[in-house]
Amino acid sequence: MSKRRTEVNLDPLCLELVPASMWGKNVRAVISRENWDALRWSFGATKTKPQFMKLDLPYPDWEAPVECRICGAKENNLELHEQWQYDDERFVQKLIGMIPICQDCHLAMHLGRANQLGLADKAKDHLARVNQWTTRQVQNHVKEAFEKWMLRSQNRYTLDLSWLAQWIPESKTHLGWLETSKRWAGNRLDAIAWAQELLESDAVIIDTETTGLLDYSRAEVIELAVVTTRGKIVYNSRFRPRYRIPKRTTEIHGITDDDVKNESTFKDEYSSIMKSIHSKIAIAYKADFDKGVIERTCGLYKLESPECRWECAMHAYRAFQESGRWLPLPSGKHNALDDCKAVLKLIRRMAKG
Repeated sequence: MSKRRTEVNLDPLCLELVPASMWGKNVRAVISRENWDALRWSFGATKTKPQFMKLDLPYPDWEAPVECRICGAKENNLELHEQWQYDDERFVQKLIGMIPICQDCHLAMHLGRANQLGLADKAKDHLARVNQWTTRQVQNHVKEAFEKWMLRSQNRYTLDLSWLAQWIPESKTHLGWLETSKRWAGNRLDAIAWAQELLESDAVIIDTETTGLLDYSRAEVIELAVVTTRGKIVYNSRFRPRYRIPKRTTEIHGITDDDVKNESTFKDEYSSIMKSIHSKIAIAYKADFDKGVIERTCGLYKLESPECRWECAMHAYRAFQESGRWLPLPSGKHNALDDCKAVLKLIRRMAKG
């Protein structure tokens, strides 16, 4: 039986102020970027279908115009707005739907964010125009919304994402990612807070050695190590690659074809690898590379890539050092396990300021 997409209409446009205890705790925080893009496509927020979409989602109705479901604005790319219902007796924030809306409506709903961006007046003007409200009506609505927000912010709500199960399998919803906030380490103090927070979490540190860089089409993982932020070795192994290891790559990490000719393949070890990193908060030094090469290797063997919330230790270290250039990993040895330990040592150092 095909899935049916239902939308909860929001009429009129109104403020949705998330309780302070629930900031950052939403659908986007617990699913991969690829699956979020798939939801955006399915709900009509974009016409661009994800290239490698593995979810069983219904096609959007492209006979209908691509427009904001609130004000009717026509844009090429809309925001996918998460709709919430609050139980103020049991303190539950429940997901009840998703709808595509324009940036102006999204900004008007989240007036606190608009304030931060210096766009509060623009957001209020849009609120008045869409609802045909007077300035006084807008002021009253904003006052009531903030009073309700202050009351709700005094309590800690639980997140109910049961509605999401009809679109995203439970195995692809990662509530553990909510343990730490998604930080952007913009300066030294941000980097210190990033390190301290991750050391208190169940995050893991990942490092790989490979047959080449991502611009090499045959690049694949030949060594992978996973260590917890408490220093426990979760996984450490080498793999026999499908293709020969280029000489120029061996010169970097010292691993030859003879070194791995009797090892298991990545595919043979796939279940153990998934167990150690799938759904984890994963820290890597230059995370885009490790993420990319693991996905490339999974693709070579026609395996589903693990879903992690990746955190880049190099980005944080650059902020910590207040440096604008690429920085090599201190004490890095081009050995997966040793480099995991070097990243952990670096995070502990940053946490101490």
